[in-house]
Amino acid sequence: SIKREFREKGLKEGLEEGIQKGLKEGIKKGIKEGIKEGIKEGAKENSISIAKALLKNNIDIDIISESTGLSVDELNKLKDQ
Repeated sequence: SIKREFREKGLKEGLEEGIQKGLKEGIKKGIKEGIKEGIKEGAKENSISIAKALLKNNIDIDIISESTGLSVDELNKLKDQ
C-alpha cells in the first residue's frame, strides 16, 4: 500500500540521517579526544626531559618528583637509562 511505502521510505531516510549525524558526532569526539591525549603525552614528555636534566645536575629526586609530577619510581628508571 501507499501508506506502507511512505512509512518505509521515511524510516529509511530517518535511519540514514541518524547514521550520518552519529558519524559526524563520533568523528568530532574522536578528534577532540585525540587532541586531548596528544597534549597530555606532550606534557609528560616535557616533564621527562626536564627531569633528566635535573637528575644529571644531582637535584634531589623528591624535589624533581614534586616539580614534575613524575613518581620516584619513574625517576629512578630515568636515572638508569
